[in-house]
Amino acid sequence: MGSQICLGVVIIMNLCFPLTTGHKYFQSPPCGYMEVPSGDNNRKDKFCRPDLTPLWELQKPRRCVCRPGLVRNAWGGCITEQECLQCKHFHDKDFNVCSRKCPLLCNQPIRSSCSQK
Repeated sequence: MGSQICLGVVIIMNLCFPLTTGHKYFQSPPCGYMEVPSGDNNRKDKFCRPDLTPLWELQKPRRCVCRPGLVRNAWGGCITEQECLQCKHFHDKDFNVCSRKCPLLCNQPIRSSCSQK
């Protein structure tokens, strides 16, 4: 009876150990091609139009931030500073990489069929 309990404990330990050291087994996906690791999970990113960006997007802790020379748009995508400037003269628009021009409405979500080509 005692050996069965001991065997059960060993089996449970073998099953649970990988879960307690999950950082090796359950890592988040790598950064996007326009991002770099932040080195600090509490780091905030730079935004093109923070006044048009939802608060939850602005305050989101990021493991990855936009590469140098890039900023985030209101939808959380990295864009160049030149792309950001294209919409600065519109008070209610931000640059969207999935449209040929600036979005028509402030904070309008990107369609799910959008392809970033």
